[in-house]
Amino acid sequence: MRPGASRVSGFTLTEMLIVSAVLAAAAAVVISTLGATERAKLNAASSMVASDLEQARLLSISDTTDTTLVRIPSSGAGYWLARSAAVATPIKRTDTQDYAVTFGVAPADALAGVAIALTAGGSSDAGGKAVTFDGFGRVVTAGDAAITLSNPSGSVVITVLNGTGDVLISRATP
Repeated sequence: MRPGASRVSGFTLTEMLIVSAVLAAAAAVVISTLGATERAKLNAASSMVASDLEQARLLSISDTTDTTLVRIPSSGAGYWLARSAAVATPIKRTDTQDYAVTFGVAPADALAGVAIALTAGGSSDAGGKAVTFDGFGRVVTAGDAAITLSNPSGSVVITVLNGTGDVLISRATP
């Protein structure tokens, strides 16, 4: 250094590039983790809904005089299982709790941000829509029923086949 010259302190270009690369890598990890969490919520919700559809189907087969349906209110925040004689009243689980699921509320509190809609088939009224099974476990209405679950990561479609009542889950789409 020359005598009398002052040294300016600061970061070199190389140091700035290294810090930028580290921050970009950290941001990529965080963003991919958040996306995976939302996809996991969607997959968990689709498994829960498919399982409850199967439960409604089995309950309909076991009691052919008062079949079971899966009711989806207009809010899209959840669903419940009900008997066809009382569609507005959830049936009771074996632990005496209502057979109702609201995403974001226990026991589905980890599924906050998931929305549900009956997008094809089923029946509807002022309060919402429903997939109803007959005594043979088939969907009551003509055509397959389709339930769409969605959140910021994409959507999943659950199809209930009309002729058999079988439940099929599609994979998440962005």
